[in-house]
Amino acid sequence: MLRILTALDYVYPYHQSIGFYMKRTEYPNADLDLIRKCGTRFNFYLDYGIKVVVLDDEFKVFFPKSLD
Repeated sequence: MLRILTALDYVYPYHQSIGFYMKRTEYPNADLDLIRKCGTRFNFYLDYGIKVVVLDDEFKVFFPKSLD
C-alpha cells in the first residue's frame, strides 16, 4: 500500500489516516513502524463536519470523540 501511495505522490497525507486506523485496530508494531517512517507533518481531520473532535497525537489526526 505504501508503494502505491508513494507512486501516486498525493499531497494529502493519506498515510497518517492509514496509520491511525492501523493503530486503532491493533496492527503489529512492525507494520506501524513502516507508516511512522513516513512522518506526520500535518494536523488534519479524518472527515468533514465532525462536531466533537479528539486529536490523536501520534498521527496528528482529529477524529470523532465517539470513536474514543
